[in-house]
Amino acid sequence: MLIISKYFDRYDCFKAMPQFKEFPYSVLVDLSGVFIVNIFDYKKQYTGHLAFRKMHYVSSGFPNRDALFDEYTMENHLRKHGYSVGFVSDVAIEASQDISIKNFLEQRMRYAYENIVFPMRFTFYLSLLPIMLVLYMIDTKIPLILFVTTSIAITFCGLLGQINYGRYIAPPYTFLFSAIWFWFYPITSWIALYKYLTGGVYFWGKKVKKAG
Repeated sequence: MLIISKYFDRYDCFKAMPQFKEFPYSVLVDLSGVFIVNIFDYKKQYTGHLAFRKMHYVSSGFPNRDALFDEYTMENHLRKHGYSVGFVSDVAIEASQDISIKNFLEQRMRYAYENIVFPMRFTFYLSLLPIMLVLYMIDTKIPLILFVTTSIAITFCGLLGQINYGRYIAPPYTFLFSAIWFWFYPITSWIALYKYLTGGVYFWGKKVKKAG
């Protein structure tokens, strides 16, 4: 805790990488996604670890509770009120995840739904299946080539991300799950869009429409 507490002198709010003790398939897939997002997004991935001072929410008010992407909502609220937000690269906070295949698949859709707060990212994922369909109509081999080359590129990005953010907190083969993480989104993003247009998604027994 002393290692973490010193960062409150630098940031009003900060986040860190998760440190798992066990690495089931769901953790390997999610970690590979964290590595990739950390490479491309300067705000870094939201992993559920968000350290902040209670006084800042007392001062600025609590953000909208009716939002699925709670970490984003809480962090973005502080950003809008001028508080400093950072990412701590040399600390990993203990985490655990043990879910069924059903819950894993449900997570894929919820994560795609959360991407609605990032319009360019969400649109990119939505565009992949239509593009591949058009390419298939031109030449049946092109979508396969696109799938393979994209998978290789994403896996390479996962490797770079793991070198930078997960070299000591994850098995060395974790980045190999990057393509699995990626290719869920072109499908689940369409499901998320349908859910959004029909009123939202159920989470903890309540239907939530606002992504974040």
